[in-house]
Amino acid sequence: MARLNTICHSIRRGNDQYKVVLSATNAYVQFCLIPALPTFWAAHPGIDIDIRLAARFDAPVEEGVVDLAIRFLHDHDTARPLGARGWRAVCHRNYFEKLGKPHRIEDVTTGVLLHEAIYNYWPQAFSEASLPIPADVTFRGLGDGSHVITAVLAGEAIALLPSELTSRLVREGTLVAMFSVQIEPPISLFCLTD
Repeated sequence: MARLNTICHSIRRGNDQYKVVLSATNAYVQFCLIPALPTFWAAHPGIDIDIRLAARFDAPVEEGVVDLAIRFLHDHDTARPLGARGWRAVCHRNYFEKLGKPHRIEDVTTGVLLHEAIYNYWPQAFSEASLPIPADVTFRGLGDGSHVITAVLAGEAIALLPSELTSRLVREGTLVAMFSVQIEPPISLFCLTD
């Protein structure tokens, strides 16, 4: 949001109104951007945010159309990372209790393990920890990050997601961060500017 502040002050459109066109995936908009807007608008009431949803996590930036684009990318030379890199397992606090408070991947021996439809890094996470995949776990792919987080909020699954998407929900205590995993490729949220 601090970077957004800086860019907002440098872009002027119309009378005395500022407008920033931001392109991001649904997951980022729903779980990171929208919750931060009330605080942003309290500090900058004259700035409008025009949100354009990107159909894909790696959708190209529409040059001349958007001022900022937030994307999940591999290492990127011309963009700035928005937060800590890495993936972590999260679940609803009630499900965490039900499973016996698993804090390490070794503790996950049963349950539903959710992932985004195009990213099933669970097998790699178990492999990195030199563990076999437990017989009593079920992998389920589900849409994109926003779908996975929504399902986790329903309380009956663990999800492996990029840390940035769940940071606010973990800080608020809605979700529990169970453990982080080091997986490749190192995809992270990046901010690209026109």
